[in-house]
Amino acid sequence: MTAEITRIRGLRDFEPWRADLGRARSGAELLDSLITPRNARALVRQLPSEDLHAMIRRIGLGDSAELLALSSGEQVRDILDAEVWVKDELALERVDSWMGALMHAGHDVLLHRVLALDDELLNWLVRRTVRVVVVEDP
Repeated sequence: MTAEITRIRGLRDFEPWRADLGRARSGAELLDSLITPRNARALVRQLPSEDLHAMIRRIGLGDSAELLALSSGEQVRDILDAEVWVKDELALERVDSWMGALMHAGHDVLLHRVLALDDELLNWLVRRTVRVVVVEDP
């Protein structure tokens, strides 16, 4: 029952909060408006991925760790799909900066957001970052 009340309260709070975001004069002010409400996680997760992506760009990826921690895995997946693919090729430099930002958000955040990625990107990340060493029995 409490989760349902929180969800309904979050829905009621969303439109006024969203309007306030549009009045932010700087990236720092926007970030503050995004992360300070007591129900910030519920509010941020209601944002369309495209809007959240634009806000992260305005704030700056390096300053968005707290915002990434509040976002959902689906939002991050959608943003990364838009951000790291150039035509049909992965832009390695973009992947690295996003993984770094997620790492700054915390190890748990990184783990959960990476596990929410699409299979192709996740497979590519594993192939590029994991080294397998076969050790023969002596």
